[in-house]
Amino acid sequence: MLKRISVLLFLTLILITGCRSPEFTSALMYVNENNLEKAEDFFKKALIIEPENALVPYLYARDVLLPSERWDEMADMFDRANSIDPETRLEKPIIIDGNIFSTVSEGAGAYREQEWGRIFNKAVEEKDNNANAIKFLQLAIKVYPNKSNTYGYLATIYMDNDNLDLAEKTAQAGLEINPEDLLILQVIASISQKNGQLNKAVKYMEQALMVAEDKGNILKKLIYLFIDIEDFETAIEYSMKAIREYPNDPDIYYNVGVLYQKMALALFEPARSRFVEESNKEKWDKKIMNSIYNDFANARSLCVDAKDYFLDSADLEGDDSGSAHAVAEMKKTINQLDNIFIPSVRDMMD
Repeated sequence: MLKRISVLLFLTLILITGCRSPEFTSALMYVNENNLEKAEDFFKKALIIEPENALVPYLYARDVLLPSERWDEMADMFDRANSIDPETRLEKPIIIDGNIFSTVSEGAGAYREQEWGRIFNKAVEEKDNNANAIKFLQLAIKVYPNKSNTYGYLATIYMDNDNLDLAEKTAQAGLEINPEDLLILQVIASISQKNGQLNKAVKYMEQALMVAEDKGNILKKLIYLFIDIEDFETAIEYSMKAIREYPNDPDIYYNVGVLYQKMALALFEPARSRFVEESNKEKWDKKIMNSIYNDFANARSLCVDAKDYFLDSADLEGDDSGSAHAVAEMKKTINQLDNIFIPSVRDMMD
């Protein structure tokens, strides 16, 4: 009877440990003893002896490489475990925030995301050292490629380093993960703007506007983009929207002032050139002079609007130093129109 019990106990132990090799068993024993150097030696042997056992690379990654912060190798071992059999059941499920992870694939994903946070934080800490920050962000992507903000942060650094091709490639990779990532949308818009692709920049900035909670900065950038492509009508629409939503933001009033200044100069400068050309003729064309007069008058009206918005910006800011030069320029142009150009055209039209 005693002999039968011993046999049954032996068979039970075999069932519990399965086909676990002595090397794998020794590796786990050394992990329990916190002797990670010895544990690693036996894990490496077990990888050779049990090449079809997904738990070997999984536990090697979790119990040796992870606590040693050897994240690159950890990711490789988790990848190896998943390539063997992602559905291999864990001997003890992992419970995190009420979520249960029961397989190699699920467990590896949970640990990858956990370590991603630590690596990403190290990248942020290296914000003054771009080379180190890039290194950590690239590692973060390898460890857990499902976080779009890693790509956005990395693309921003590449863009700041004027590596626009790599910046765009990185940002697009992040956008595939999360098409509504606000940082990435703004990064691609900025890259497009630097590349002179203004319509593309508008497209991505408008997408950013749709997902942004605080829309003020996006609106400012959009106003400037529409000014740059000389779509003044749309720029005015966004300007009025910005003022309605952020009536106390001096930067928005300043941007609107710039818009009206650009519109004024777009009328004034060609009209001035036409005026000089026409005035040098022996006989003036009254229709042309009438057109020049209308452009001067409209330019003056826009200069007044620009001056008023610059003054509003200065009033809200409590310090007119930022807008003083712009106000002075508008006053100078208005003075030229009132005292030189408009009276001269009137005389020539009589």
